[in-house]
Amino acid sequence: MRQTLIAMTLLLCAPTMAAAATHVPYEKGDFAEFENSRFRSKTTIQTDGESGNWKHYKNFGGLGKIWVWAHPNAERVYVYSQDKGTHQLLADFNAQVGSTNRIDVGPCNYGDVVIGAKNVVIVTPAGKMDNCVRLDFRTSCSDAGVTSIFFKPGVGIVRYTELNITGLVTWDMTKGSISGVEYPKPTGLTVIGSSPYSEIFFNQNGPVNRMTVSIEMKNDSGRPEVVNFNSTKRFDIVLKDSKGNFVTSHGATIRYAAFLGSETIGVGKSLKYTGSILLNGSGPGGQILAGDYTVEMYIDSSNRKATVIFPLTVKYNP
Repeated sequence: MRQTLIAMTLLLCAPTMAAAATHVPYEKGDFAEFENSRFRSKTTIQTDGESGNWKHYKNFGGLGKIWVWAHPNAERVYVYSQDKGTHQLLADFNAQVGSTNRIDVGPCNYGDVVIGAKNVVIVTPAGKMDNCVRLDFRTSCSDAGVTSIFFKPGVGIVRYTELNITGLVTWDMTKGSISGVEYPKPTGLTVIGSSPYSEIFFNQNGPVNRMTVSIEMKNDSGRPEVVNFNSTKRFDIVLKDSKGNFVTSHGATIRYAAFLGSETIGVGKSLKYTGSILLNGSGPGGQILAGDYTVEMYIDSSNRKATVIFPLTVKYNP
C-alpha cells in the first residue's frame, strides 16, 4: 500500500504541460449531470481534485472514482489504477476503429477497450451530439461493469452504458457546464429587458421625468433570424396602472410610415432597442400619481412577438 501511494505521488507530481485533448476537456468547476434510462436516478460527472494535469473524478463514465490525464498534444487519455499502481492508456482517439488496448479498472472492468465506432450521432436531453467516438468495454463481471462510453469532442462523456442485474442500463447527459458552454444550449430568440430602477421618487413640484428602458432579442438558434415589421415603428413602451389600465405610451404622439421592413439577427448577435416614456399625468407638477405601475416594452414585429414587463412604484418626497 505504501509503495502504491509513493508511485501515485511521483506520477501526479511529475512536470506536465497544459492539457488540450478535446475528448476530455473538463476543467475545474465543469460538470455534467446524467440520468439513468431505467430507474431515472441521477449522477454527476465532475472533477473533485487535481494534481498537475491529472484530474480526479468522483465518477468517470461509470468507472467510478478515478484519476484521468489527457495528453497535452494528442488525443490519448490515460487513467490511473490504484490496484496496479500504474497509469494505463484508456484510449487513443486518433487510432482507427477496431483499435484495442487493455485496462484493469476494478471492480468489473478488467479487459479490452475497443474503439467501437466514430462519427456517431446520438440524441440526449442535453442536446444532439454528433461526431462522437464510442469506446466498447469487455466487463469481467456477468451483471455489472461499463460496456460503452460515448465521447464528443469539446464536451467529453455524453452517454455511457453499464450492466446491472436488470440488464443493460443507459446513462444520458441531461445538462452541464463545460468549457464555458451551457448544455442544453439555448435555442431560438432569447428576450432580455433592462430597466434602471423599479422605484422612483418625485419631488412635489416636478419636473416631469422620463423612464428609459430597453429590449433585446438575442439569437441562439444557430442560424440567422429575420424580424419583420409592417411600418417604420420598431417598438413601443406602454405605462399601465395597478389595474392594468392604459396611462400613456412612448408612441402615442409619434407618426409612423406604413413601409414594410425587416432586421436580420446574425448567429450569436442581438437586436436591441432603447427608448423612454414620459411619466406625466394628473399628479403634482403634471407627473403621474403615486402608486404601483407596470412598464411594458414590446417589439412591434409581425412575425416575432417579444415583450418585457417592468414593475414600477412611484412615490413622492415630502
